[in-house]
Parts: sequence; structure tokens; C-alpha cells
Amino acid sequence: MLIAEFGSSPALGWDVRRWCETAREAGADACKIQLFRAEHFPLAEQDSKRPLEFPRKRLAEFVETAHSLDLQAGASVFDTDAARLVGQQCDFLKLAAREYRNERLIKSAYHEAAQRNIQVYMTLPVVDGTRLRQTGVTLFTVPEQYPCPMWRGLLCAIQAANLCRRCEHTNWGISSHTTGLLDCILAARLGAAVVERRLALTDTDIERPHSLLPAQFKRLAAALHR
Repeated sequence: MLIAEFGSSPALGWDVRRWCETAREAGADACKIQLFRAEHFPLAEQDSKRPLEFPRKRLAEFVETAHSLDLQAGASVFDTDAARLVGQQCDFLKLAAREYRNERLIKSAYHEAAQRNIQVYMTLPVVDGTRLRQTGVTLFTVPEQYPCPMWRGLLCAIQAANLCRRCEHTNWGISSHTTGLLDCILAARLGAAVVERRLALTDTDIERPHSLLPAQFKRLAAALHR
């Protein structure tokens, strides 16, 4: 599965139809937003994060729009209220790398997801074999660098594949912050079941430095399907 991560780039207008349509045209199988509150971040970051909060009252609109385009819809969660909302409405739930030791949130996320039997993804900032025992797909990502050098992305894909093979954990994926395609293609060749990439519509989007433009995303989708 190829997930188009929107991140904060659609703010402030949150034109979910335009973004979902672009993701569909670019070959994505699913699209994802982030449900955070500014208060979750360090005080110095809160003023800059507040305008980027996705309006939670529009979550149902996002899911309905994605479904109308035959896309799965999911979200990264950073608090238990977000986990509850996503568990009730979305097709999958993701725990961000910064939350991989947040046991309270992890427990809540798995509980909420179990109510409707939706998939849980977890992103790890490091290759951590202890988490492979948890149910669901684990997304292995590179060190939290934005953008991330390609060599780190390639190394991460190899490390993840090797660790999962040793642990007999065959259902894994990669979340990439590089500016190219090669790490994602390598991960798929090594057995990754899911690839997540940030999507940008224009060069001026907030997260453009570590995102793919639609034409690049489309090339990735074609390569992965091959």
C-alpha cells in the first residue's frame, strides 16, 4: 500500500477534496493527515504549530472524501482524544515516531482501533526489535531528519528488512523523509508491505523540502506497482 501523507501542507484552507484528488491521480492507495494539538509540543513551538492544527470537526469530511475516491483514510494521533476519533471514523491509525515510548497513547490507540478492527501503524525513530511483538504493521523510518539524506533512507530500509527477517515479522513498511524514490523502491523489493511518502502540491507548500510533488509521487507509484 502507498500512503500519501499530507502533513501540515494543506493548512490553512484544508481543501481536503483537492488534496485527496491529487493523491488519487498520483497513484496513492490511501491518504493521511495528522491530528495534533499545539499544546502537545514544547512551549517554544506552540505558536507556530497552532495554525497547522487540522480541524477535528472536519475529520468525517476528510474520510468521506477519501472514500468517494476509493482511497483509504487515516491519521497520525498524538493524544487519546485523537485516537478515539480516528478509531471511530478512519481506516487506519498511526503512531508517530515521537510517540513510540508513549505507553498511555499506544495502549489507547490499540484499544480504539480494536473496536472496529482497523489497522495500527507505528513509526520508529530507530530500528527497535522490541516493538515487533506488537500487533500490526510497524513502519521503520530514518532518524528524524527533514529532509533525510538518501543514504540514511537506504540504510534504514536494509536494517528494517534484516531485523524483520530475523524476527520472522514479515508485515512491515517504511516512512520516508528523503527527496528521492530509491529508498522506497528498495524497501518494496525487500518486502515492505506499505510505503508512506509526504505529498506536496506546489514548491511553496510548508513541507515541500521533504515531500514529493505529484509527478514524482506518480513515478514512485508506478515503480512500486511494477
